[in-house]
Amino acid sequence: MKKKISSLLVYLLFVGVCFYSFYSLTPKNDSQLEHFDLEKAKQHIKIIAKEPHSIGTSYHGQVKKYIVEQLQSLGLSVHTQKDYVLNEVGQFTAPENIITRIEGSEPDRKALLVMTHYDSAVHSSFGASDAASGVATILEVLRNFLAQENKPKNDIIILFTDAEEVGLNGAALFVDDHPWADEIGLVLNFEARGSGGPSNTIIESNSGNKTLISEFSKAKTKYPLANSLMYSVYKKLPNDTDATVFREQKDIPSFFFAFIDDHFDYHTANDTAKNLDDTSLLHQASYLEQLLPHFAEIDLATLPSEEDMVYFDLPVVDMVYFPFAYILPLLILGWIVLIALCLYGFRQKLISFAEVAKSFKSLLLFLILGLGFSWLIWFVSKLIYPSVQENLNGFTYNGHWYILAISALSLALAHFLSYPKKSSNFNQRTSTLLPGIVLILLICTLIAFILPGAFYFIFAFYFALAAFGLRLFQIKNLFLLALFGLPSLLIFAPLVQFFPVGLGLNVLPVSALLIYFIFVGWQASWLELEYKKPVGFAFIFIGLLALIVIHLKSDFNELRPKPNSLLYVFDVNENQANWYSYDEHLDSFTQQIFDAQDRIQKASLFDSKYQMPFTFEKQAPILPFKPAQVSIKSKDSNSISTRYKLTITPQRDLNRIEITKPKDLEVLSLKINEKTIKNSALAYYKNKRESLLTYYVVDNDTLRIEIELPKDKPAQLTLFEASNNLLSQQKFTIKPRSTDQMPKPFILNDAIITQQIIELK
Repeated sequence: MKKKISSLLVYLLFVGVCFYSFYSLTPKNDSQLEHFDLEKAKQHIKIIAKEPHSIGTSYHGQVKKYIVEQLQSLGLSVHTQKDYVLNEVGQFTAPENIITRIEGSEPDRKALLVMTHYDSAVHSSFGASDAASGVATILEVLRNFLAQENKPKNDIIILFTDAEEVGLNGAALFVDDHPWADEIGLVLNFEARGSGGPSNTIIESNSGNKTLISEFSKAKTKYPLANSLMYSVYKKLPNDTDATVFREQKDIPSFFFAFIDDHFDYHTANDTAKNLDDTSLLHQASYLEQLLPHFAEIDLATLPSEEDMVYFDLPVVDMVYFPFAYILPLLILGWIVLIALCLYGFRQKLISFAEVAKSFKSLLLFLILGLGFSWLIWFVSKLIYPSVQENLNGFTYNGHWYILAISALSLALAHFLSYPKKSSNFNQRTSTLLPGIVLILLICTLIAFILPGAFYFIFAFYFALAAFGLRLFQIKNLFLLALFGLPSLLIFAPLVQFFPVGLGLNVLPVSALLIYFIFVGWQASWLELEYKKPVGFAFIFIGLLALIVIHLKSDFNELRPKPNSLLYVFDVNENQANWYSYDEHLDSFTQQIFDAQDRIQKASLFDSKYQMPFTFEKQAPILPFKPAQVSIKSKDSNSISTRYKLTITPQRDLNRIEITKPKDLEVLSLKINEKTIKNSALAYYKNKRESLLTYYVVDNDTLRIEIELPKDKPAQLTLFEASNNLLSQQKFTIKPRSTDQMPKPFILNDAIITQQIIELK
């Protein structure tokens, strides 16, 4: 009876610690912060995210005006910075940044920059999370900071950038042209890549991170979520942030804070104030409340360092960090101690070769079956579920149920593959621990040379190894063995969710492997527990139940709207018009235009984040939409090249202009409205890409283009003009989307497009 009670307590311990590892990540209400008023912050978000406000839209100007007024109400002097910006990949627009400054008592010091962007993603996103949440966090924390009337030592610059969503243009404008850019010592940047979840801390730095991490730890943020793996994973994602511009152009380090869960809302019409999690907003505020006064006091010139640190957070302990220089010694020590324990165990006949061999077979079976099944679930889902096929974010509405299913079934598989015989003795059961411990150390060995930021995994290995050693020395205290399993749970459990959320459900096998690491950590105590079979079957039940829920939640409804798309394209030269869609499946909205026989597979005419092809095409009526007026002003040649000057003047209200070129055409130089691509970036135009220029239109300005091409190389450029007013255009009779549908993100959508050829001879 005593063992049964002890077993139940150990199970409860692990369930409780697992729950706490997630629950402790974020504050739950504003009483857990010092001064932050959640309701005031949410009011800012409701106003800013009332309508989509991407650059060039009418509400974008109102958002700018609102932010300026809020800063002025705090007694701050505000100015804006507006100019054209042409970045190195040909994205062009005229951002307008909002800037203010709080003077410190030591003006000769480097200044602290606090930053977010205020534009929403192009077309349909309301931008509540990305990044009205950042604006609200800064405004509300700043209000409380100023109310304390403590003059900081460092100047504090507040920057709300524009045009982040179309190419980081606002940040580039500030870095390249604003005199304050050279005075900055550190950037705190607030972002979002979803509408919920904890906010991750990521460092961007060209030098070592030792001092940055040390000062971050000293600031005593109440809910730190930071590890050196995060930035390595972040770099795998297909986007940078405004902070990247400061690091690359000015060698200024930054802390970048972003919540990424509920990724299905990212850049969609579902990124609304209603869908933003309060805890995510509070987590952002918890960082700034502590970091703003801390970094406003220390000398920011001391932050650059030659030394890199491996770092991670743990509940209660907060931040743990050690130098990269410790990686190899810790790795070598791990192998030495493991080998020593094995030699001791074999010599004392405490380890059975036969049991170790059986356990290695079980491990191999788990790697084949567990990882294979995780991959298979997602592969089959992509084949059968429209909700997966239409999703471009990589994380579906029912994505968390996939994670639960994989976690539960992986635990069940580990349970039954590792289940000891009733006749086995304590030492035979101890022998079964060895393969899992060796696997973790092998992974840590690879990490040490490939992804050193993740080397904090070594702590899970050492605790599992310690439990193995305790068993070799015949220490059988169940609770002591269980305690040595907790670090693996605290380290790996949050990552089980983080990887599929951050990188997409296609990495579910990684979650399955992490589940096995957790199992290895607590296997030393699990081997002695009662109720192993019932618990294993409980995991199977939970996994199967999650699979059923996945199926039941794979449809579309008002809470899970189907993304769809529609374009009208008029070819001026051919005098022909067509409808296009990017969708895999027709619905009530697109069936107004297409039927099944209109399916095609055709490369899109426009650049998009995921290079989505057209899937439906149908001839459309020709309507009198005026194309831009193109005028070639001059043509100058020398022995090497020919330089053309031309203007493009819109004849209707536009949101975007795209110019493409033949793949094999080399562009020697390009100037747009007096803005020139930097020489170091000219290689972009030589790398066989068709896209030459993407202009996100502001004020319907005329484009003045100077383009230099190789001499005697005539060229055809293709000009596309897009306006996102297809559904409001009275010339069409298209019924609006139903409430269970929304515009598809990441593509040019709901647009009227004209296409014409520009001959350069």
